[in-house]
Amino acid sequence: MSNTSIQSKPPAGESDDCVMVNQPTMDAHKLWIHCNRCYELYARKKFKLFLLACHHVSCEKCVKVCVGRTPSDALIYQCPICRKEVRGREVGNNMPSGIKMLFHPEPWSLHNDFIETFQESNSRHIAKFKERQEKLVAKLAKDIEMTKAICQKRYIEMKHLTVERRKAFLRQRQIKVALANRKNEQSLMAMKKKEELRKKQLLAASCSYKSGSQKSKSSQRNQRSRSASPGLSTSKGSAKRKVTVFMHLSNHSFDL
Repeated sequence: MSNTSIQSKPPAGESDDCVMVNQPTMDAHKLWIHCNRCYELYARKKFKLFLLACHHVSCEKCVKVCVGRTPSDALIYQCPICRKEVRGREVGNNMPSGIKMLFHPEPWSLHNDFIETFQESNSRHIAKFKERQEKLVAKLAKDIEMTKAICQKRYIEMKHLTVERRKAFLRQRQIKVALANRKNEQSLMAMKKKEELRKKQLLAASCSYKSGSQKSKSSQRNQRSRSASPGLSTSKGSAKRKVTVFMHLSNHSFDL
C-alpha cells in the first residue's frame, strides 16, 4: 500500500463523518481500515492490524495467535468474529501484492468486484459504528444538559434554603435574646416586688415599734405622775366617796 497516493473519490457507503478532524489528507483513504471487533483504526498506528484468511480484519489485542504445526510453519490465528482458525497477514507495505490489492486507495479503478465489496463492507461497518457513537454522544450531551439544568435548579434551591436557614437562625437568635430579656425583666420585677415588700414590712415594724415605745412612754409618765402626787389622788378619791359617820353627842359617861 502506498502512503503517497491520495484518494480522489471515497468508497461507496463511506460517509463524510468517517474523516478524522486532525488526520492528514494523505491518510484519508485509510480511515475505513479498522478492527472488526473493537473498531481500532489502522490510521492511528497504535496497534498492529491483521488481515485474516476469512477476510476479517482484527487488531493484535483481539486476535488470538496459535503456534503452527511446525516451528517453521506460519502462525495460526483464531478470528474473534467467526471463531475460525485461519492464516493471517499483518496489514502494511510488507504484504504480498495480491493481498495488498484489497486495500487499494482507488478500488473502482481496478474493476474488481471482490475488492470493492470488501472495502464497502468495512466502510459500512465503521460508518454504522460511528453513527452509533454519534447517537451515543448526542444522548450523552442531552443527558449532560439535563443534568446541568437539574444541578442548576438544585443549586438555586440550595441557595434559597441557605438564605432561609440563615433567616431562621437569626430569628432563633432574636427569640433567644427576647426570652433572655423577658426573664431578666421578670427577675427584676420579682426583685422589686420583694424589695417593696421588705420595705413595707420594715415600715410596719418601725411603726409598731414607735407606737409601742410611745405607749410605754405614756404609761411611764402616768406612773411618774401618780407617784409624784399620792395625796392629791387620795383627796380626790375621798372627795369622790360619801361615807356616813357617827354623830358626836355630849359626853355622858356610864358603865355598860
